[in-house]
Amino acid sequence: MSAVGFEHISIPLIENKKGSADGMVEYVSSLSRRIRRMVEGAYFFIFEKSLREQQHVDLEVVDTITSYAPEVVIVSDIWAALGVPSVFMRNWKVCLVLLNDEVAFHRELLFPRSISPTGRIVSTGRLIWRLARSLAQYRFKKRFEATVGRCRAIVTLTGNDIPRSAPAGVHVAVLPPLLSERSMLWSYTSSRSVLFVGHIDYFANRLAIGWICTKFAPALRMLDEAITISIIGATDSCVPDLWREHNVRFLGASSDDEVMDHLLRDNLFIAPIENAFGAKLKLAECASYATPFVATDAALSGLPFLTGVPRIVLDDYPNAALTVKKLLDDVSSLRALSGYIRDQMRDARKRQSSEWMDFIASILRPSDAGDQL
Repeated sequence: MSAVGFEHISIPLIENKKGSADGMVEYVSSLSRRIRRMVEGAYFFIFEKSLREQQHVDLEVVDTITSYAPEVVIVSDIWAALGVPSVFMRNWKVCLVLLNDEVAFHRELLFPRSISPTGRIVSTGRLIWRLARSLAQYRFKKRFEATVGRCRAIVTLTGNDIPRSAPAGVHVAVLPPLLSERSMLWSYTSSRSVLFVGHIDYFANRLAIGWICTKFAPALRMLDEAITISIIGATDSCVPDLWREHNVRFLGASSDDEVMDHLLRDNLFIAPIENAFGAKLKLAECASYATPFVATDAALSGLPFLTGVPRIVLDDYPNAALTVKKLLDDVSSLRALSGYIRDQMRDARKRQSSEWMDFIASILRPSDAGDQL
């Protein structure tokens, strides 16, 4: 293998333009659209309609690959894969990179849940609608399994995301996202502040924010009223009244520079994430700044080598608050945790640079089953 440069080839998408109607025609059209949306919602999986409108992309990608004749074709995620099905029909060595447990993640998108003001998770939508959408989930699962079955290799970000349907003989590697070390790293300040970053519109983040506000913040306030919790990604106006604790500051949407400033000067990042699929990119960003953090086992699924990072258990929020207070009271422990994360990340980056090369080499080696797996 030899090092090559990058060439960006742009394939324009087709804009979907729709006309308008008026009067009785508009009413009939509106009713028809509502019925059509109900049927389509039960049948089509997420983004399927959009993918069907861009079928020219599939043809152009195949033509491009054919002209370049690469040894390995890497497809960046499942949505890209579903948009170029012909790539998986050819006798090419295709490596698919998966960002989540895609079937579980699609289920989260298809069956949204909400959180009550007290922090309880509740399902949304009528039962008959949720049952109808089960067809879309089933169709996505089958399409996903068919795509995985045609891969020569699969890369996942965590061990939890390896597809159960991966055929025997497929090359599999778990390569978590390791961001480059930043030019500026975390240093201790007397902020007495705990940080969480995540937009509240995403359910996993809303669940985490709900836990912070209804469970963690009151327990932490009982231990130390001087410690504050800063939440980037939510405002006072978008949360229930019961979530507005005196020691919680909602900072709303922030720029990249503002997020960086908090990662550099806040004492601790907290990651109370429940789902274990997909790498948590905010933790990867924390690690790139060597920002100390505490997290659930699920949140750390993408950084499994950081065994020395303190864990929290969501059901045991009093102990989670005590863990945070002890860290904030001990400057040397915070600095040691930052140094540990920095050193572990440096070692992991060195390992991963060779792991990628070894993995690509394993794909290129002839297999007993031949190129068609």
